[in-house]
Amino acid sequence: MKKQSYNQGKEAFNASAEVSQYFQERFVVFACIVIDCFYIAIWVISVWLTDKFIIAPLSLKGVDKVALDIFQVASGSATLIALLAYTIRDLWVLCIRLYFDTIRKTRKIKRGMK
Repeated sequence: MKKQSYNQGKEAFNASAEVSQYFQERFVVFACIVIDCFYIAIWVISVWLTDKFIIAPLSLKGVDKVALDIFQVASGSATLIALLAYTIRDLWVLCIRLYFDTIRKTRKIKRGMK
């Protein structure tokens, strides 16, 4: 009787450790995605504030306006490409882990394991 309860307790501990590790891995990826989105939001707000309070009052025309527009597009693209690359990478890691977890679980079910 004691041996059975010991094995059940050991199985329960293994299950809780597995669940804890599962949520810990997912939390890290989720935190990375939130941080990436935070940086994108900061970028959007800074561009909007710069345009509203610095560029609009200057009333640039001609070559100055064209040069500023080109600079804004170039710097904005470079910033967003880097941030989107990190966000896509984090989502890709999440998808790969989910895929392999699903395969691992289906193999265990096919073999008759818990």
